[in-house]
Amino acid sequence: MCDLTATDLSYAVTNAFYCGKLVLACSTYDGGLFPPMKEFLEHLQTKGFRNRRVGLIENGSWAPAAARLMRAELEKMKELRLCETDVSLRGALNQTSEAQMDALVAELCAE
Repeated sequence: MCDLTATDLSYAVTNAFYCGKLVLACSTYDGGLFPPMKEFLEHLQTKGFRNRRVGLIENGSWAPAAARLMRAELEKMKELRLCETDVSLRGALNQTSEAQMDALVAELCAE
């Protein structure tokens, strides 16, 4: 697990290449992706990140859009398999988001 606000970006990118499955969690920032996540995704694309399964988790109490924004960036990359299930947290974990989390885990473990 890497906290992109506290982890050197090169370390996070290197670790992503070691994983066959990756879950990205992010909030929005001024209507866009949180800057460290945006930079991370740009580096993955530059380095040719591919052939992975990726799940998305977004967080935001008002109009969370991070999953949609991350998906748009990831779709620019080749041969990534994005999970159909996105987890949307609106503050604290609740029954709906817990069910989404269970569905995402099941989707990631199905392969």
